[in-house]
Amino acid sequence: MNFSKQGRTVEANRLAGVKAGNFNVFKSERITKAPTMAISVLVDRSSSMSADDMNGVNTSALAINLAIDKLKGVNSECIYFSAGYLYEAKCFKSTTKAVKDNFRVSSRGGTHTGLSLYSVIRRLSLRVEQKKVVFIITDGQASDLKYLEKSIEMSELLGIQIVCIGINTGMLYGFENQELLNIQTVEELPSILKQVIKNKLIA
Repeated sequence: MNFSKQGRTVEANRLAGVKAGNFNVFKSERITKAPTMAISVLVDRSSSMSADDMNGVNTSALAINLAIDKLKGVNSECIYFSAGYLYEAKCFKSTTKAVKDNFRVSSRGGTHTGLSLYSVIRRLSLRVEQKKVVFIITDGQASDLKYLEKSIEMSELLGIQIVCIGINTGMLYGFENQELLNIQTVEELPSILKQVIKNKLIA
C-alpha cells in the first residue's frame, strides 16, 4: 500500500500527520503483474540411471509438471534425453494430466547433455514468456562438452537461465558458472525441484 498527496480515498489514520506537513494521506494501491515464465525440464535418461532411480525421476518430473500447470502465467515442457535422442513427454501446449502416461520412461544410451540443451534453448527462444528457465536433471558428466559450452554460451546471450540438479555427481564439467545443485539420492529430487522453482518465481 502506497500513499500520495492526490487520490480518491483518504486514510484516516494518516490525517494526524497533516499538521506536521505530511500530506500523503490518499491511499494508492500499486498493481503489478507477475512476469510470465516458460520452463523446460530436461531429464537425463542415459543408461547409467538405474531402474529405481529412473522411476524416481519419472515420478518427480510428473509431479513438478503437474504443479507448474496450476501456476498462472507459467508454462512447461518436459524433455528426456540420451545419446542423440530426445523424447517429449510433455509439450508446452498440453496439460500434464492429459499426457501423464508419457512419464513412464526407461533408461538408454549416453549422456548428450550439450546437444539436448541446445535443442531446448532453441525451443525456448521462440517462446513469448518474459522469463525462461531450463532445469536439467542428470546423474553424470556430459559426453559432449564442446556442445555443452556452446549451448550455455547461447543461453547467456538469450537471457535463458539454467539450473542443473546433479544426482550424486559432485561438480559437473561445463556448469562451473551456472547454478548447480547436488543431491545424494533421487528421493531428494521432489523437494529440491519445488524449492528452486519457487525461488525462480520470486526472483
